[in-house]
Amino acid sequence: SEVVIPKGSSVGYALFIVNPDKFDLSTTYSLPLKIESAEGVTISGNFGKAVLQFGAKNQFDGIYTVTGSVVDANGLYKGIYPTEIALITLNANAVVTYNSEIDYPNFLVESIASGGLANTGIRPAFVINGETGEVTRVYNFATGLDMAKGTCKYNPSDGSIDIEWVLGRWNVKERYVYKGSR
Repeated sequence: SEVVIPKGSSVGYALFIVNPDKFDLSTTYSLPLKIESAEGVTISGNFGKAVLQFGAKNQFDGIYTVTGSVVDANGLYKGIYPTEIALITLNANAVVTYNSEIDYPNFLVESIASGGLANTGIRPAFVINGETGEVTRVYNFATGLDMAKGTCKYNPSDGSIDIEWVLGRWNVKERYVYKGSR
């Protein structure tokens, strides 16, 4: 496709037709771009070329406000709530968490004594059946190991997700309320 950016403007638009039903949600796609010419400007080498990456998102992908509770078996840490978590598409039915408020991938807890944050080494991921609402798997994306799951449910009426998991010393109950797209 060819785009001409009108004189005096810095924006041009191109229409690309895609077939979402043929997307593999676990794959990242690329779109190469090349600037052929610009009036009054010399475009040198690599500066006139770019590769844009994009991927499709599943229905659970987005930014969520998360409330909940953490029980630390050692009694040293507590949960950080409310917080803002991004659920990021892994495939058609799976998402992995990313704390967009703190800008950190792993599950963090707060020291009761000092207020400092600690990395648990856990990055929760969920597999959700969008038709039944059943969360079929809760696991640590960092290791691939399953976590013991309690009551877990996707609520299609409001897009919220209730998650309960246990791993090592951490017993976590959370409610994800959809805030918007990421």
